[in-house]
Amino acid sequence: MDGMSFFAGRLPVDEHGRIRDDVPARPFACAPPSPRVTRERPATVRPASVLWREFVAEVAPLHGVDPVDVLSSRRTAAIALARRHSWFEIRDRTPLSWPEIGRASGVHHTTAMTQAKKFSREAGMPDWRG
Repeated sequence: MDGMSFFAGRLPVDEHGRIRDDVPARPFACAPPSPRVTRERPATVRPASVLWREFVAEVAPLHGVDPVDVLSSRRTAAIALARRHSWFEIRDRTPLSWPEIGRASGVHHTTAMTQAKKFSREAGMPDWRG
């Protein structure tokens, strides 16, 4: 099979077999590529660690805990809930990836993923994937 036989029937040719460039080629028989969802970043992004602290400061009072406790390694129920909520919010409202969120919050990114998903289930949100 020569290299051009792959394109047979798709490329317009003239009577001498030369490819015509004034006529568009027919599309391939395969399906068009599906659109890819991208998380676009603004031109200037604050460091992830700064964003993490801002989200913790915003979410902690909603759960009646001190932001310093959420940033610590303490694991009481109220503090853990506030931490899960913070992970959920930062992923939902910023273009940061899970590894960036994990590094900023000092945990492995799979911990942040699991806990954010757990928060969405506890809050009754349907099938949140983050």
